[in-house]
Amino acid sequence: MKGKRLVLLGALLAATAMSFSTIFAYDDASDSAYDGGFLQYSNGGFGFDVWDYGTSNNSDPNPMFLGSSNSNGGGGGPGIDTGGRSWGVSYPVIGGSYIARFLSAPMPTGATYSCLWDTGSLAQGTHYETGLYGDTIGFFFVDVSSSQPRYHVQFSEVVGKLDTGIAWTDGGLKVSLTLLAANGDEFDYRFELEALATSQTFTYTGTTYNAGGFAPNYADFWGRIARNAPSGDYFVNEMKIESVPEPSGLLVLTLGLGAFRRRRRG
Repeated sequence: MKGKRLVLLGALLAATAMSFSTIFAYDDASDSAYDGGFLQYSNGGFGFDVWDYGTSNNSDPNPMFLGSSNSNGGGGGPGIDTGGRSWGVSYPVIGGSYIARFLSAPMPTGATYSCLWDTGSLAQGTHYETGLYGDTIGFFFVDVSSSQPRYHVQFSEVVGKLDTGIAWTDGGLKVSLTLLAANGDEFDYRFELEALATSQTFTYTGTTYNAGGFAPNYADFWGRIARNAPSGDYFVNEMKIESVPEPSGLLVLTLGLGAFRRRRRG
């Protein structure tokens, strides 16, 4: 009996260890790598490559800076800061600018990519976007604009954009995609968007086809800011790739622990 209990205990401990999340990549703006500023080719954390940027006119200055996400929009929160700061992007004239980075390795199956995103005010002509890509194929593409003041999302296998029902907010959003399964060139995924100020969520589950079989490996953030004002700046923070146990796995573990305790009492 004692030997069987030890075997059962070992199995439960192994299940417990597997239930812990595994973080493959993580970075946020509080990392000491950004103490000297948020600059082109700067890189903190682990599991991501360097940051890069681009503007609609290559002669324009670098739009990247460190600042508080609560300085944009109407100054509302809760915002997305860590250590009082986020990665910010501004633009001095009417036009577009983006920041982007590659993952050090493609997302593994079962992992979740997430980031925090805070869009600026929706002045006339303003537009903000973020996307996650596998090579050149977009897994998702989220945008909001002065002419479309609710967040919409587009997937490669869906014609047109889906209305998330989430209205523009300057309190920040959490954007995430979980790679549920991979079968050759097909990828099953779950996309989630959450407004941090209201906890309103949008979820979509689908299957996308990527001719090269490329898992997600690149993220970008883009904005067309209508005027040079802090209210139009947009911010990004806390990029992460992790494997989190599904609720069904935790249920199995809980039932197993209960059975083990009952056997001990017996």
